[in-house]
Amino acid sequence: VEDDRRRCYCVDGRHEGLIMTIADVLRDMKKERRMTTKDVVALSGVPEPTLEKIFSGATANPKVVTLYYIVHALGYTLDEIFERIKKADP
Repeated sequence: VEDDRRRCYCVDGRHEGLIMTIADVLRDMKKERRMTTKDVVALSGVPEPTLEKIFSGATANPKVVTLYYIVHALGYTLDEIFERIKKADP
């Protein structure tokens, strides 16, 4: 199974390995709900180009209010994003 999470190599060498990003979690949530980006646009009000940048990881640190609209459109909470990241990271 191929893992599409990104590798993180920190300068101090203590945290080397796979990390889960916000984009990874949002893509997983979208897939779980069987929603398209257009579905999320319609429910969240976030413009499609913005969503595409966030889902692709091009926007690594989206605004919290934007995340709020996205995750609630997907039927989740902000806490669930951070819980998933916390569980996935070594």
